[in-house]
Amino acid sequence: MDELRFDFRLPEKPIRTKEMFIIPGWCFSSEKRIKRLYLVFGDVEFECNYGMINTSAAGHYDSLNARDSGFACKLYSAKAGNIRISLKMEYADKSIILYETSRCVMVLNGFDYARIQGNKPISAIHDMLKDIRLRIISKHLVFRTWLKHLSTRLYPKPVTKGAITIVCAANENFALPLEVMIRSLLENSRRYERVSIYILQRDFSHKNRLKISACKANIIWIDIKHDNPLFNHLKVSDHITLESYYRLFIPDLLPKATDKVIYLDCDIIINDDIGKLWDTDIKDNYLMAVPEIQKDCLYVSSQHGLKLYKELCIPEKTKLFNAGVLLINLKRWRQDNFAGKVIDYLVQEKEHVKLHDQDGLNAMAKGIWKELNPRWNLLTQIFEYSSWKTSPWSKRLYYRTLNNPAIIHYNHFAKPWHKNNFYYYNDLFYYYLDKTSWKGWRP
Repeated sequence: MDELRFDFRLPEKPIRTKEMFIIPGWCFSSEKRIKRLYLVFGDVEFECNYGMINTSAAGHYDSLNARDSGFACKLYSAKAGNIRISLKMEYADKSIILYETSRCVMVLNGFDYARIQGNKPISAIHDMLKDIRLRIISKHLVFRTWLKHLSTRLYPKPVTKGAITIVCAANENFALPLEVMIRSLLENSRRYERVSIYILQRDFSHKNRLKISACKANIIWIDIKHDNPLFNHLKVSDHITLESYYRLFIPDLLPKATDKVIYLDCDIIINDDIGKLWDTDIKDNYLMAVPEIQKDCLYVSSQHGLKLYKELCIPEKTKLFNAGVLLINLKRWRQDNFAGKVIDYLVQEKEHVKLHDQDGLNAMAKGIWKELNPRWNLLTQIFEYSSWKTSPWSKRLYYRTLNNPAIIHYNHFAKPWHKNNFYYYNDLFYYYLDKTSWKGWRP
């Protein structure tokens, strides 16, 4: 049995939680089988699960997950200040193989409340000020959004004839965020007179269909059957289901006359006129998207980039894009059978695929895509960076995007509709939620 100790600093008012992640910056040797892992707090010892957290919030680290409510209560009742948590490991063959500790984070519902560099706690003052600043931005954004909507009602602007085509994919579990997303979209759609929304799905109940169809938009439901053997060869995981691959069938599912679409994930809200994005000149590119912001997948050569980028002859500093918001050149997709090539890649290279359909899109686009301004897909992973200085963005872009996002993408593993989730921009999500049939609902 070996024991490692880490010092953490609790905030003045720790958030109550039934789930806690301890994410060490070292990893266990994959050749050794771990028999037991324990977290020790004071005189109480809790056995915990060990595994990989493959999420945007924590990154891809070896991790521990303590789901014991007794541990959470004891943690909450602790006085603010330095506490000591011990990590005990027992290997099946009694041996100990560890890499040197360089970083450790205690995450409570998505917040990095305590950090450590080596064995020296980092001052919590900077993180506290950052947290206060971002919460003010979040509250202020709701107020500005309310004023904007009031102004557009009092002084409506002339609309352009024509329609915007939106496509999204979801299952029954995402009925609530899908309706909130559609409501936020319609509340901000003033430039064009019509919005057509195609929903690709396979299991929506009649009740939820009626709720969503009640929105004042042209909603078209497209049923996807999973009897196609192709679905058996696509990689899925706990948080990425087959619905994520539906976007690859858009060229075959939509009318042939449709040359351009906007694809939107369901875990987003729109806070600006989507017509502005629709009017963006896509030129002859396959698509337009916002580059990834997660630290370990900024480029194709990053740790969680494209494993086969060299074989695909893609330069190592080629950026990866996030597939949650896409302006798609459907005409060129059909001309070059782009979606078919993506599917072939995902099936043939399944063992090398890390980010599911997003891998295939990036692999086949091969630089034939155009960057969107990050405000059109503000990824909440940006909060993993302590400031603009450590982020990939300039100071101007960092604060402009955070202060005035057009689309907020809750791609963090903790969503606004999850219980005990306290995250930035949740207020704006609930602002739009209260304009839907779910009004007043809270997790």
